[in-house]
Amino acid sequence: MSRNRKTGAARRPGRPKKGGRDTRESILAVARRAFAKQGIAAVGLRALAGEVGITPASLLHHAGSRQALVEAVLRGVGEDLARRLKGTRDHVDLLARLARWADEDPAAARLALQAMLAAPSSALVEEDEARRREKAAEDNASFRQAMMPLWPAFEVWRQVGAKSDKPAALSELVMAIGALLFEAAARDTLARMSGLTPARMHERFLRDLMAHLQGAE
Repeated sequence: MSRNRKTGAARRPGRPKKGGRDTRESILAVARRAFAKQGIAAVGLRALAGEVGITPASLLHHAGSRQALVEAVLRGVGEDLARRLKGTRDHVDLLARLARWADEDPAAARLALQAMLAAPSSALVEEDEARRREKAAEDNASFRQAMMPLWPAFEVWRQVGAKSDKPAALSELVMAIGALLFEAAARDTLARMSGLTPARMHERFLRDLMAHLQGAE
């Protein structure tokens, strides 16, 4: 355990330096873990501040607000996903990459699923421009936040769809992503229900999902 140079007092390990980039990165890392494990709505700022080792006022100083903190965490998930989706060939390749992402980073997948389920259902419907302008401001804000972690997937979906003679509908992507994230979060339970090993159940799930998508194209 290191000691404070001025006072000689022991300093708790793992605590970030007060202020600067280190503190903000620590806040984001702690918030990411807590949001994924407990649920975004269930995590309080006081508990987060205590885990980071700073006061709630200091946390708000670095994060801006609770909403800004949530958006920063979800934006980070989206940025990582965007890197993983570079070079995607087609819709099936996109879903395969999303499946690997959910397996390799289950915390990110749980965050994306939480955000997606929190979106107002009306915001997931493709509507004309006039109807979109009529939406309530809070619905638009909720939709933007919900789609933030997964927006790179929507962008890639459009790009590969533009190269296809028969691009799959956006609703197919919404369905597929929701199924992928739910399966990743509940794999062990689903495996017990099906009588298969988690690996075998996951393999069958992916095969059926890809077959459905290819049939829709």
